[in-house]
Amino acid sequence: MKIVNGASVLAKIAVPLVTLGILTIGLILYARIKLETVADQTRNVVEVLSVRQEAYLRLQMNISEAGLMSRNIVLETGPAEMARYRVCIRPPPREPMNRSTS
Repeated sequence: MKIVNGASVLAKIAVPLVTLGILTIGLILYARIKLETVADQTRNVVEVLSVRQEAYLRLQMNISEAGLMSRNIVLETGPAEMARYRVCIRPPPREPMNRSTS
């Protein structure tokens, strides 16, 4: 208590103000770091979700296109067109391997 009693009024006022200033600067830095962390996490989530959405839409388009192609096969009667659709939908069958007996 002798230190506080012996200090001037200006020192008695300065100590709480300096403490408050240091605390304020610390809180501001902490908040800024946490906001940057949240922003990075949000950016990451948005990128991942956009890639997932893009993959989902591509899959949906491919399924729709395959459905339309299968309908076209049912409606088409020309042999050339049918052969073209068969090649698009499934690959040609493999030829069996010939084994030679020696």
